[in-house]
Amino acid sequence: ALRYVPLGGHAIERRLRSLLGESGIALSDATVEDVKVRACFVRGRNETGANVGTVKFLIDAKTSQSLSVSGDVRCRAADVLFEGDEERESIASCLAESISKCAPDVRNTVVRCIILCGGSAMLPGFQARLEEELNVTLETSDYSHLQGLRERIRFISPPFPPNCTTWVGGSILASLDTSGISLSRENYLESPVLPEWSCLRGEANDVPQK
Repeated sequence: ALRYVPLGGHAIERRLRSLLGESGIALSDATVEDVKVRACFVRGRNETGANVGTVKFLIDAKTSQSLSVSGDVRCRAADVLFEGDEERESIASCLAESISKCAPDVRNTVVRCIILCGGSAMLPGFQARLEEELNVTLETSDYSHLQGLRERIRFISPPFPPNCTTWVGGSILASLDTSGISLSRENYLESPVLPEWSCLRGEANDVPQK
């Protein structure tokens, strides 16, 4: 049930840079990331962000050059995460497809134990929008067999920030006896390519590489 879509912080930053392009100011990667972290948020599916205020960022202290980020830009940048099309899944459709590929007898448990991780999950409104989009996705005919799970969806909040969740999970896994599904430091140094972790059986060196 492992699925991957190239959506995350970099996708938001690319969209944000495009939206800010009309300013005519050369923006560094650090500035774009700063705007994303400090000013952006995820709006509701049917919200316009019309009442959201403009935020100013100091670009150059020597010249007092500043950048004004409108409310429209602040809320539109993260929309890229939920804009699926025929060529690319959205985060919600990716999650729905992952649930669909789970065995029927474990789906109920899976939808009750959804954990959000990564820096983008810390954007205000992210969880609410994802839950909203997931419910809409499960209403479509493609996922009619999952509609009974809609009322059971639950997001679990670990006792640490989403941007640390993956690291903490990895550190816990590394401290356990993983019976051959781990990659030792020695093996990685010999061939610095990570395995395809969807194949979690056998020795690390026998797992398909990518």
